[in-house]
Formats: sequence, C-alpha cells, structure tokens
Amino acid sequence: QLVALTHLDANELYARGRLGPFDGVVSYNELQHEGFGNYGEVINPFADLLLVARSWCVSKPSADLLLMVPTCALDYIHWRDHRCYGKRMLRKLTGYWKFKSRSQSMMLGRLSLYILQK
Repeated sequence: QLVALTHLDANELYARGRLGPFDGVVSYNELQHEGFGNYGEVINPFADLLLVARSWCVSKPSADLLLMVPTCALDYIHWRDHRCYGKRMLRKLTGYWKFKSRSQSMMLGRLSLYILQK
C-alpha cells in the first residue's frame, strides 16, 4: 500500500510513536527548492542534505530512494529559487545511499532520476 505523507503528518505520527520505518522514499523534483524560505520553512542552506539524511534514518535496511533532481556540470545555487547538483554536491546529497541506476529525461531538461539503495 502506498501512503503519501506531508512533513506535518509525519511529525504527528512520529510524536505518537506510530511511524515505522519506510520501505522506500520518493522525492520528485522538490529537494532543490528546500531551505530557501519560499514554502514558509526556515532558511537553511543544508535543508536538502538534512532531508535526504533523515530519509535514511526512517527507512528500512533494504529501502530504495527514488530521487529526481536537476544535474549540471558544476554545482550552483540560484538563490531563493533552486540548486543544480554537480558531482560534488550530488555526492554529498546521496552520501549514505548506494547508487543503483540513473536516467536522464530530455523532456524535463536537466532533471535526472536516481535510484539508490540503503
């Protein structure tokens, strides 16, 4: 069964002790926008890294992470909008996860889909 949770739902379930480890985690074209304050969140330059690290902590030992982010030749941040991940930042973002495969979509510009495993 697939269940989608917002961070508020997840926080509430966790506080009640009703949030178990996840079979998998999906992040579709979202992480690069985190931490700039555009969604009411606290400004945090490491928000993307923290979210992926937290996904590691709440997932089962054999869990997969499906991660879609924009990739570029070099790392860059377009302040208050998004990040584009080069090799260096992508390694930091996915550091705990093992690489399984990558697919790049020409229709979606520079977006790449990574499948990683815990």
